[in-house]
Amino acid sequence: MRRDEPDGEVPANPALRRILRRPRGTELSELLTEGMSGGDLTTLLLEVFRRRAERLSPADVMRYYRSDRFVAPAPISFATLRRAEDALLSALPDEFEILVLAPVLPLAAHSAVATVDPRKVIATLRRRPAG
Repeated sequence: MRRDEPDGEVPANPALRRILRRPRGTELSELLTEGMSGGDLTTLLLEVFRRRAERLSPADVMRYYRSDRFVAPAPISFATLRRAEDALLSALPDEFEILVLAPVLPLAAHSAVATVDPRKVIATLRRRPAG
């Protein structure tokens, strides 16, 4: 497994250290990162997310909505944002082609193309039930 520290001994991330200290933590990490195909990992994670979502009540979802800054509505109105986008797009030269991006990107799209560390991209699987 790739470690965060240059010496390869201990991950720098405290949360990862905590997880890997659990029984079979390193073994599980190896299995998930290197021991199964991308399709199998996706299938497994979808089942995990389904089971976790099943445990959440509407009240849990509303509590997360109120407390998680990543799911709060934007502080600017849609109409204002749309006008700003229209102004910016209309200023582009005619030879520019405007593309609508897919809402889902392939794994490593940020890190391979733009050298953005994947840990700095907000994941859609941030919330989990307590316990």
